[in-house]
Amino acid sequence: MKIRSIRSMVESLLQEAEIKINGSNPWDIQVHDTAFYSRVLRSGSLGFGESYMEGLWDTERVDLLIERLLLADLGNKVTPFVRQLSALKSRWVNLQTRQRALEVAKVHYNLSNEFYQSMLDQHM
Repeated sequence: MKIRSIRSMVESLLQEAEIKINGSNPWDIQVHDTAFYSRVLRSGSLGFGESYMEGLWDTERVDLLIERLLLADLGNKVTPFVRQLSALKSRWVNLQTRQRALEVAKVHYNLSNEFYQSMLDQHM
């Protein structure tokens, strides 16, 4: 996904709380690193907080920012998206297929007793 579309998604979420990226209000977010956008969409509120601690963004009044986020219930609006994104990612990245599962099982279940004796006690 391009950074511009990721940024638009984050901006539209923040608009629900009347928070602007690089805006002039004391609760607006000043973004210092574009990694902020994907971090928020990937990890939700945890990514939001961690990206703040890492200096990817800041705000003049973090208390007012958090108040607006809570009143707009953005934490619950981002979480489902993060879960959907994770599910899609696991489908695209998952290398496990039925054939691969059979191959892995053959390798692991056909190990010799000597192998297990080297790891386990005398009773295996």
